[in-house]
Amino acid sequence: MVSGYIKDVIKNYDIKIIKKGLQKLIAPENAKFIIQVDSPGENYLQETDTFDTWFSSGQWPQVTTNFPDGHDYKKYYPTSFLDSMWDIVFFWIARMLMFGIYLTDQVPFKNVFFHGAVTDEHGKKMSKSKGNVINPIDIINEYGADSLRAGIITGGDISAKYTPLNINKVKNYRNFSNKIWNVARFIKMYEEKNQIPENVKPNKLTKRDKEIIQESIFLTKYVTEKLDQYQFKLALDKIYTFIWETLANEYLEEIKNNNNVNSMVNFKNVFKNSLKLLHPFMPFITEAVWQELNQVDGGMLIVENWPETK
Repeated sequence: MVSGYIKDVIKNYDIKIIKKGLQKLIAPENAKFIIQVDSPGENYLQETDTFDTWFSSGQWPQVTTNFPDGHDYKKYYPTSFLDSMWDIVFFWIARMLMFGIYLTDQVPFKNVFFHGAVTDEHGKKMSKSKGNVINPIDIINEYGADSLRAGIITGGDISAKYTPLNINKVKNYRNFSNKIWNVARFIKMYEEKNQIPENVKPNKLTKRDKEIIQESIFLTKYVTEKLDQYQFKLALDKIYTFIWETLANEYLEEIKNNNNVNSMVNFKNVFKNSLKLLHPFMPFITEAVWQELNQVDGGMLIVENWPETK
């Protein structure tokens, strides 16, 4: 390692050698700076005190919304929620706050949720040297993106500093996706064989039909509350249990052989409401099923209103 004033170093080293090995340059206050891509001459040294990558990343909220005159900036800035891992609190979060206040006099977001780092199933940090790196693309190819997404949320504790990847949970949500698809297919087959009314007649509903409606309302309230509290695991666990156990295994089995068309329409309505609740967690399967059940209307689930909690 060589250090010193350029006037002294140049006596012993060629300028090309200095440029090739230069790690840090501290320019005097009266130094002449020329800002351009190419060097203006052979005897110029390039400045080493440059902005790091987080300088541009720190302005992400403004750049993505086309600050200062963009439509998105005027409509969406500041936003309300940001998700990030805890390891870049200073590198990214703090810089976005500082730049946001500096450029707009407002913080760019009001709440930040810090999720944990996903480790291997034993809680060990993934690294190439340990040979325990799990490629998410491989899991997606085998079980689906929705299954991986939901499996991570419920398989550990995403609000903890570290959360292990539970592959059994991923497999479980692959099976859950199949369950959802089979329920939708049953509804389609039933509608093809029966004349279905557009709306359920309240006076035609059974006691059990009304009970399932109330359970669906309770589920909506519960999930909404947990999402407001950022308790994603509890919300998804509740949706899973309701769709698989209460709705499919219990209610559907009770009504599918009763030849009560109103009960089947009621089942479909409650099932569609459940898809809305599940959509933030498993967007692909829910959107695909929604399209199958709404071929006449043709609307997309992603733009549907959140279910009423009354």
